[in-house]
Amino acid sequence: MAAVAVSYVQLSQASTLLQRQRAHTDQMATYLESHCRLTAGDLGLVLRVMQPITDLITDAGALAIRTVGQVSDWAAETATQTLDDYVRSDQEAYEAARALLASLGGGSLPPFSDPRGSIPALGGPTGSADAGYGNDPSEYNGLADAIVTSGNVLGSGYDLISGTVETAVDRLSTLTSRGGVEERTDPTSYLVTPSSDVNMMEDLRWKAGLILGSVDYVAELILGFSILQEYVYKPLAGDWKRIDGASQAWTHEGRAMMELASNFSGLPGQMDQWEGEASLRFGATAGLVSGGAVGLSYAFDAISGLIDKVALASNLAASGIGAALQWIANKLTRLLIESSIPVAGWIVAGVEIIEGMQKVMFYLRLINTLITAILDAISDMVAGREKLVQAAAIVEDLANAAVTKAVR
Repeated sequence: MAAVAVSYVQLSQASTLLQRQRAHTDQMATYLESHCRLTAGDLGLVLRVMQPITDLITDAGALAIRTVGQVSDWAAETATQTLDDYVRSDQEAYEAARALLASLGGGSLPPFSDPRGSIPALGGPTGSADAGYGNDPSEYNGLADAIVTSGNVLGSGYDLISGTVETAVDRLSTLTSRGGVEERTDPTSYLVTPSSDVNMMEDLRWKAGLILGSVDYVAELILGFSILQEYVYKPLAGDWKRIDGASQAWTHEGRAMMELASNFSGLPGQMDQWEGEASLRFGATAGLVSGGAVGLSYAFDAISGLIDKVALASNLAASGIGAALQWIANKLTRLLIESSIPVAGWIVAGVEIIEGMQKVMFYLRLINTLITAILDAISDMVAGREKLVQAAAIVEDLANAAVTKAVR
């Protein structure tokens, strides 16, 4: 029969740590719903297109997070049950020895003392996000990130994984020789509230009113519609800060998931006083869940990068639309002035109106093209959804595999 060794302290504290990971995933799912889902009531053309896509992505992300939480909960219950089984076996052996000693007239042993009553509680996490995490403007630059990520959404993946591996190795080397279990980090400390001061569309809508407001009625008389309403106010309505905030929130979710993966991956090395088949199964389970969480973290980062592409397209579109509106305003102003000159002015204005309106329509088509560029960036998020769905499916497969291996 294979030898078995176990530390009640490590097993009990491991169960508590796993229960905490379940609590962390609950907070992560709530955070995702609060900051990554578009719920603004007043949505223009662009945000109206974006909302169902972000709904699908948020649903997939929340499901994956909750799956990790369910496995954490199951693993915690399994660890507790294992501890109870070990204690029950020890008690049975102790009572048998006690009865044997009494039958031999060797005196009596004191009643069995349940060791679970004296196990020290698991301490708080040894690490967390820096005090300024998420609040330093130099730490997060949506436009700069979008420029970097637009070429390759996963371009930063290598740096992320290499840095994470180095950090994990450093942590592991300091923890393997300790007697108890420690929670390496608090993942929820990275779930900071996004802070966005991006106002490109709000500024554009405000400036467009100043630029075109006094002469927009001229275009409406000639073209039959308001340029401000049809090309600025309607398509660009909505809470554009939510897009920038959602990108930050996905980044923070990715970081939190990576930290949670670190808490899982650290468990087998810390539980160095537990040997035997059950220990091997437990280590395999922790490794599988940690690997799934790492993959999920990368998927969250990919979503953040895709939303950054929408922010980049929006910034570029805002600049182009502003310049086009300025030209249109200047042309309409000139037409208005020339048409106010008696006789000769009307003759000139007749030719100017035809040529001018043709040029105005050219710039309006340009504005449509710029808005379409934003919509194209949003359509790329469908690919991001597929990546996230794949990552979520892998997490579910790994979870099922972990449960299957553990019960064999």
